[in-house]
Amino acid sequence: VRGLSKKVLLRKAAAPLLPREIVHGKKRGFSIPAAAWLRGELEPFTRETLSPDVLRRQGFFRPDVVGRLLDDHVAGNEDRSRQLWGLLAFTLWYERHVEREPSAAPRPEVLVEG
Repeated sequence: VRGLSKKVLLRKAAAPLLPREIVHGKKRGFSIPAAAWLRGELEPFTRETLSPDVLRRQGFFRPDVVGRLLDDHVAGNEDRSRQLWGLLAFTLWYERHVEREPSAAPRPEVLVEG
């Protein structure tokens, strides 16, 4: 890093290959279309993963509140994708790492052979 300029070597290497506005442009964030996915192809998966039965079993989140968040999002009333994505991530993590039966864990040799 030279001063406040970041990625000096990368910019020098890319300069002959890319337009100037890209090489010297401001850093841009990367985002996924979570809002659209949760309203579209991921809606059934989200409803199943965040179902009242699952949420009651885990005991962390109120199923009625989560259901309203999802309904509002799918209806287009509010963008609740950040909240829903976080709920999905936590619920899936919890299922995988906490609720999972120890006997269901793959043996190390299965991981290597597969």
